[in-house]
Amino acid sequence: MDEATERGRACVPVRVRRGLSLAELLVVLLIVGILFGGVALVARSSFFGPPSPERVRREGEHAAMWLQRVFHKGLLTGRSFVFRLSPSAPKRTLDIRWADDSTETYDGKGIVWFTNYSGTGAYCTYNPKWNMVTPAFTVEVGTSAEVRRPAWYVVVSPFCHVDFRKTPPRD
Repeated sequence: MDEATERGRACVPVRVRRGLSLAELLVVLLIVGILFGGVALVARSSFFGPPSPERVRREGEHAAMWLQRVFHKGLLTGRSFVFRLSPSAPKRTLDIRWADDSTETYDGKGIVWFTNYSGTGAYCTYNPKWNMVTPAFTVEVGTSAEVRRPAWYVVVSPFCHVDFRKTPPRD
């Protein structure tokens, strides 16, 4: 007799399991299905046509709110910054350069493209002492870099009021 039966216990052979149970298999298939579904939604919106008008509007509103926060941050910290956007080359980002040479960027996530509405590429400078930006500017929010057809406009007044609208400002 072996040692285990001498102590009053019977030896039970250990079963080696091979494979998956049905429940485990279903859980794995569910997880894989959710992952592939998410990837398919992202791929569909990224590769198959322009984003929806609602999504463009929402992203443009976020860009306008970001600009308003940047003006507020400059006022609270007493720091000036420079904003520049090209009138001819659409960009996916809005960039500002603070006076201490640090930068802050808003990314349009490939949903929107930003272009300067005016014909000249001016450097717009924010002065926290007067809470003013010179010159005032308008950013076109478009859906494509190739087709320059703005969907919305972000209008910034000299007094740092940021407005998001469907029509460009009148001269």
